[in-house]
Parts: sequence; C-alpha cells; structure tokens
Amino acid sequence: MTTGLPDDEYVLAVRQDPSDPRLLLVGTRSTVFMTLDGGVHWQPLSLNLPHVQVRDIAINTRQGDVTIATHGRAFWVLDNLALLEQMSLQPSVGADDAQVYAPETAWESHVYGSNESAKYQHDVGSNPPFGATVFFHVPDTYHGKVPVSLSFLDADGHVVRTFALHLKTKEPKTSPAQKDNRTPIEEKQHADEKLTAITAGFNRFQWDLRYPDATEVTGFQTPIAAGGLDDSVQGPMVIPGRYTVVLDYDGRKSQRSFQVALDPRPHPAPDALQQRLALEMQIHATLDKLDKTINRAIATRGKLDAAVAHHKLTAEKAHAALAALDEAIGENVQLALASSEGPLLHESKLRSHLAYLASNIDLAYETPTAAEHEASMTSTTRLRPASSACRRPSRKASRCCRVPSPPRG
Repeated sequence: MTTGLPDDEYVLAVRQDPSDPRLLLVGTRSTVFMTLDGGVHWQPLSLNLPHVQVRDIAINTRQGDVTIATHGRAFWVLDNLALLEQMSLQPSVGADDAQVYAPETAWESHVYGSNESAKYQHDVGSNPPFGATVFFHVPDTYHGKVPVSLSFLDADGHVVRTFALHLKTKEPKTSPAQKDNRTPIEEKQHADEKLTAITAGFNRFQWDLRYPDATEVTGFQTPIAAGGLDDSVQGPMVIPGRYTVVLDYDGRKSQRSFQVALDPRPHPAPDALQQRLALEMQIHATLDKLDKTINRAIATRGKLDAAVAHHKLTAEKAHAALAALDEAIGENVQLALASSEGPLLHESKLRSHLAYLASNIDLAYETPTAAEHEASMTSTTRLRPASSACRRPSRKASRCCRVPSPPRG
C-alpha cells in the first residue's frame, strides 16, 4: 500500500474519509498525500502547501473541509472535499469529456465568505467564498468557438440563472485611475466577464446563489454602503433546498444536484423564506421595470440633445420635452451622485428606495414585516404601464416618456 509514496517519507497521520472509504489522506514529514482507490496508488496533495511536516489531519464532512496541523506553519484547510470524493468514483476524465461535478453544500449565512482584506495580511487565512463552488471539465480542444453555459435549476426544474461562458483571454493592463473611474455598469461588466471566463480542461465557477440582477440605470453612481444597506440591483437569494447545475457544451449536457442549506443558528418559520423570496421577487421586478423605463427616458433625452446639437431641431421646440424628461428622470433616480458622500448632499429617489427595501428584507432569514409589505405596496402602486418610446418632441411625447413619482415620506 505504498505505491506513489517516496521511499524517504515517513507517515505521521492516516485518515479515512467517513463518507468514502476509498479516499484516504496521510500526513508525512514534508507534505500530504492522498489515495482515491483505498491505498493502491498515492499522489501528493500539496497544492500551495509549503514544504512542511504534517502532524495531524481532521476531516469535516458537514462542510467538506480537510484540516491539517503542521509543524511550525500553522493550520491549513482544503475546501471542497466533495470533489475528491467524486474523483474517487471516476479517477480519470477523458480529454474530450464535458463533465460537471456536484458542488459541496452551499451555506446561506451572513458570516460566511472570503475576507477581501486577507490578501494584504500575510498572517491571516482566507475563508472559502460565499455560494456554490462548481468544478467542471471541458474538452482539451476547447477554443471558444462553441457555445458553453452553466445553468442552475431549482427542485421543480425551473431555471434560476444561466451563465454563458467564454474563452479566457489576457486582460489588457489598466492603471489604478482607469479602474477607479469605471462606471458601475462597466465594473459589473468587467466582473461578469472575469466570472464567466474559462480555459480548456478543468475550471472552477462561483455562483452567488442569486437570481439575475435587475437592470441598472445608465449613469447611476452606486453609493458605498459604509456599514449600511447596499443600494444595488442584485437579484434575490434562493431559498434552501435541492438544486441542479447543468453544463451545456455545444449541446452535450452534464448535470449534478447539490444542496443549499441555511445557517443552522436561525430558526425561521416553515414558510418564512418562501414569503421573503416572493416579496423580494415582486420588488425586484418593480425595480427592473422602473430602471428600464428610466433608461428609455434617458435615451430619448440624449436623442433630443443630439438633434439640437446638430441643428436638426431648435432648442425652443425641444425645450418642453427636455424639461419634462429632466423632471421625470430626476423624480425617480438621483443622478447627481459623484462621490462616496454624495447621499449626504442629495436625497435618494424611488430607484434607491426600492433597492434599499430589497436589501433590508435580504438581511433577515425571517418573514417580511408588515412595514416592509406596506413599503413595497406603496412603491409598486406608483408604477404605471409605459407606452412606446417617444419619437418626436411634443407635449404628447413628453407625457409618454414620463416615469412615476416616488412615494412621499
């Protein structure tokens, strides 16, 4: 039972995975080795572990962690034990295979997730990122010219979210000033491109357990939360339960199911999270509808400004429509924000009221309060069906582009 173990190693600890007897790990004088076939063959599991003596190993099956105690180099943790367990069932993957692995149980908790400051602190470890970590393999010949996607389905088979994947390319160098001056929409696009970029062979994808984001208002500067609520258009969080991830590689599909579980410390009522999701989805749809309407008004205003600038329309004729558009847009979104302290100088509008309300409901794993329901109803009743986009500057056009006013108080 020593095939693969160097002759000059000696073993200090042996541990067997309680969920998979074929998976064993040993701590040696210099690193960690593992076997996927009950000890017939061994291979190193060093990864980023320095050359160090490993004195002991502990396996946490609930959260899928392998923890090792080293001699003088602290404790180290390997996440996603479920991947090794599945690899013991299928030790090798064909070069032409398109296959997804079942993610470890994903926990919903406000105290779970990576610390963004850890990379600047050399004596602080990094926690696993929040959400479901998906490992998958695409053919070694993948060149980016065939469609590839990852979809997440609920227990009823309804699609929660789909991500179109693309070939990873070398990012152009950007200066700190260029990064700081990205608009929120540009920042979101950059994050999405980075998230969905893959290479041939094995890949890892992180799903944040949320439904798709709502539309963002063009030119809106998202305020920094600074310890308060997020003013964002992110989608609602899914409820705990069974989900399925589907890898679609040019029509070839591979799928695995996994569990989303709630932090065991809260104890919500049986249907509390379903009620929370229902209200969040209602607010989310309202916010998306409002932002799309505002964007149409902003686009119409831009066309009118361009027509005046190119002398296709006189300022006098465009004045009434532009004034009405400015008033309507200003009533529903605060576009004067240009710094982190902008909200101290400029009042928030309906777009932010809805976003803050959704963030407030998202904080608690509980049934939404009567006040939250009332605030949602007040905001929703302010929305009216929008007619087609304006085509010419007229009093009629200014009315059809108008968007609803925010609630008082």
